Amino acid sequence: MPFIEWNNDFSVNNVEIDNQHKHWICIINSLHQVLMIEGNGNIKEKVTGALVEMNTYTRRHFAYEEMCMRRVDYPGTIEHIKLHNAFAAQITRYLSKIYSGELVMGTEVMARLNSWLRDHILIEDQKYCSYLAENKDKLTGLSFD
Repeated sequence: MPFIEWNNDFSVNNVEIDNQHKHWICIINSLHQVLMIEGNGNIKEKVTGALVEMNTYTRRHFAYEEMCMRRVDYPGTIEHIKLHNAFAAQITRYLSKIYSGELVMGTEVMARLNSWLRDHILIEDQKYCSYLAENKDKLTGLSFD
């Protein structure tokens, strides 16, 4: 069973961003599987790989989301970007700790990723939903790739 299951409560009513959020959930579910199910082998290497993937994908997703917010003149863009930057910095700190040989507890990482993702999508991202929907024409031609 997945750690986080997508449901319509997560939707921001934008297919591209919803698909990005679904992929993000898949990354977290993969990390959860490594920590809870596989639990053996080189856990540090597996956690590092998952966090590197999370870091890369997070930065791409945030850039796309921020571009959308700017295009629709979402008034909370600056505050939202600050939240993104804080989360990206947290992932970078986890990776730095791993690379420097410090122990990073998998359960701590999972709890942080889970709570941030849920809170961010269910609370913060919902705030810009109506702006995206009302200004859908301004988002034409934007690409995540």
